[in-house]
Amino acid sequence: MREIYYTLLTQAIQMGGGLLVFKILTSKLSSLDFGIYALILSFSAIIFTFPFTAIQQALTKYASILSQKRAMDVYKTIFILDIAFFIIYIFLTMILFFLNLININGVGYIVVMAYIVSEVLKINNYMFLNSLRNRKKYFYAVFVEFFLKSVLLATFSNSIMEVFSIFIIANIVTIIYSKPNNLDLNLPNKVQFFYWSKMIYIFASPLAIWGIFGWMRDMSNRWIIEYFLTLNDVALFAVMNSLVVILPGALQAFFGMFFMPILYKKEKEQRGSIREFNKKVIIVGFLIIVFGTIFVDLTSEYIIMLLSNIKYINGAWMLAPMFFAFSLFSLSMSTTAEIFAHNKTKLLLIPNIISGMISVISFILFIKLYGINGALYAFMLSYISYSIITFVVVYRFKI
Repeated sequence: MREIYYTLLTQAIQMGGGLLVFKILTSKLSSLDFGIYALILSFSAIIFTFPFTAIQQALTKYASILSQKRAMDVYKTIFILDIAFFIIYIFLTMILFFLNLININGVGYIVVMAYIVSEVLKINNYMFLNSLRNRKKYFYAVFVEFFLKSVLLATFSNSIMEVFSIFIIANIVTIIYSKPNNLDLNLPNKVQFFYWSKMIYIFASPLAIWGIFGWMRDMSNRWIIEYFLTLNDVALFAVMNSLVVILPGALQAFFGMFFMPILYKKEKEQRGSIREFNKKVIIVGFLIIVFGTIFVDLTSEYIIMLLSNIKYINGAWMLAPMFFAFSLFSLSMSTTAEIFAHNKTKLLLIPNIISGMISVISFILFIKLYGINGALYAFMLSYISYSIITFVVVYRFKI
C-alpha cells in the first residue's frame, strides 16, 4: 500500500511540477524564445535517445529482477558506458561547433551539453531507485527537483540560457540526493563489466536503433516547422504538443514506475501474466481516451489559458485531435511489457521505423501544402500509424 501511495505522490509532483514549470516558461519567454527552447530540447532528445534512454530501459529490466549487489554492478557498468558515450558526443559536437554547423555561442554550447549530461545521470538514479522499488526516496528526489526548478525559474528565468542553467543546478542537487545508498567507488571487475555490457547491448541495441526513428516521429517536426514556417509556429506547435501529453504521459509514467518492475517479476514466475494484465489495460485505456478527448475538445481554450499563456490561444483547435492520437500511442506502448520481459525488443523496430519515416515525410508534405494545419495532420498520421502497428505486433507475439 505504501508503494502505490508514494508512486501516486511522485506522479502528482511530476505532473504538477511539470505544469508549473511549463506555465512559468510559456509566460516569461516570448514565443520566439520558446521556439528556440523547443529546438534545443529537440537537439537534446536525439542524444538522450541514442543510446541513453535505451540503456536506462536495460537498467530498469535487470535491476528489477536482481539482488541489490548484482543490480549495483549493472548501475556501475551503465555509468561507465554513459561516460564513454558522453566523451564521444562532446567530441562530435565540438567538431560541429567549430565548423559553425551548430548555431550557438561557446557559453551556450557548454550549458546545453552540461544539461544533457546532468539529465542523463539524474534519470539513471531515478530508474535505479524505481527498479529497487525505493518509492519513498524517489518521491523526495522528484520533489527536490521540481521545487528548485519552480522557485529558481520564477525568480531568474529571463533568458533561454538562464533556463537551462537552472535545470543543471536542479539536476545536480537531485543527483547528489538520489544516489544509491550503498554506492561505493569500487568499479565492477572486468568479468562483470563485460558480461553486463554484453547483456545491455543485446537488450538495448534494438531500442537505440528504434530510438532514432522515435526521434524522427516525436521531435524532428520542430525542425521541419522551423524550416518551412517560423519560430513562432514552432512555439505554438510545441506548446500544443506539450499540453496534450500531460495526462497520457502521466498515466504511462505511472504504469512504468509502479507496474513494470512488478510485471517483470511476475512474468518471470508465471509466463502469460502480462498478457492477461494487458487485456484490462486496453479496456480501461480506451475508455480514458474517449472521455478524455471529449473533455479536451470542450475545454481546450480554458486548458491553454490555465496551463500556458493566452498568446497561444489560437492553437486551441489542435488540442483534441492531438490528444486522441497521442493517447492511443501511449496506450499501445503500455501493452509492450510482455515483449520487453522476454527480450524480444527487435519486434518493436517495425512500428518505430515506419512511424518515424511516415512522420518526416508527412510533415514535409503536409506543411508545404497546408501550413500549420498540415502539422496537425502529420502528427495524427504518425502517432496513429505507430499505435495500429504496435497493437498488431503485441497481439501476434508468441512466447
